[in-house]
Amino acid sequence: MSDILKQIADNLGVGSYPPLNNSYLYAIADYYGVNINKSKDLMADILDSVGGDPSTSSDYLQDIVLALGGTVTINGNWMEAWLAITAAPAAFAFTAKTDNTGVSTSTQFQLPLTTSTGLNIVVDWGDAATSTITSHTDPAVTHTYASAGTYSISITGTLPGFQFNGAGDRLKILNISSWGVLDITTNSAFKGCTNLTCTATDAPTITTTDLSFTFRDCTNFNGNIGNWDTSGVNNMEGMFTSATAFNQNIGAWDTSAVNNMFRMFRSASAFNQNIGTWDTNAVTNMGGMFQIATAFNQDISAWDVSQVSYFRFFMTGKTFSNYSAANLDAIYNTWSINPSGLQLSLTIDFGTIKYTAAGQIGKDDLIFNYSWTVNDGGI
Repeated sequence: MSDILKQIADNLGVGSYPPLNNSYLYAIADYYGVNINKSKDLMADILDSVGGDPSTSSDYLQDIVLALGGTVTINGNWMEAWLAITAAPAAFAFTAKTDNTGVSTSTQFQLPLTTSTGLNIVVDWGDAATSTITSHTDPAVTHTYASAGTYSISITGTLPGFQFNGAGDRLKILNISSWGVLDITTNSAFKGCTNLTCTATDAPTITTTDLSFTFRDCTNFNGNIGNWDTSGVNNMEGMFTSATAFNQNIGAWDTSAVNNMFRMFRSASAFNQNIGTWDTNAVTNMGGMFQIATAFNQDISAWDVSQVSYFRFFMTGKTFSNYSAANLDAIYNTWSINPSGLQLSLTIDFGTIKYTAAGQIGKDDLIFNYSWTVNDGGI
């Protein structure tokens, strides 16, 4: 435990406390504002200083971690969880190839920064040069190298407003190895980054409510992003449109706040993951959601589509050979008896996908009870 306390003290920049036999716990307590000359129980007083209540606590260490924003142990150990909280956040790290086409020259790379609000970063450009940037209009956002090549760039600090939006040096960014301090605060962050790949296993901060077009046209992107916190996101329009390589498990995403999934997977030709448990209660637009998503063949019959008011082109371009009749039967038979009801007079398109006699009653209910126009490949 003393080794971990030393690491916590080092992370906090306080070292040890020499007057008391170089005690790391005393130094940590002093950092959190404890009056160490009067304290009778350092852990209880640390808990009080960070907003906890020692009088109701049965485990001071656990409650310190929870008060500091932790949620779980690490390796079954609350002390290691405390250490993780004090550790410096990882850098946003990626590679860039300067001589790919872009707005900068063949020996340059330009960061796609769009705001100065909250921006305070140190950029390690991968050539022994660093830049401290607090304004998105600072000339230092464009770095010139001695020669063209591929460089590893890492960014620490606070990083909002990183948005290519189909422009800038979008073709120069290659592989993201760590999301680190990146805060996604805009839509279209990596739109058009056709050379983008990702080996990162962590997750960025997502402050924006709008993830529309985040990976649109990212034809090589297949990053493991299933651990992203999407609980505050309400717009996923076109998020993976034409992201033709993407096929990762995002079935655990929290989509309870999302109201727009228009063309979310349109032409995402590799995607075929189980997203059947998504909470779609708030979604109003699913137009073109799986249009030409040729690989997708999952059961989504459990979705609550009671609020959806636009379904045109939902699965246009799909066929009976790439979407099963059993899955379409399940959609007809389950959506038609949605306990919350459905919007009236909608048109929904299933391409040429076929259904079986088992789905006929459900389809008829959609048509006659809700006045839907249902286009499919027939029985």
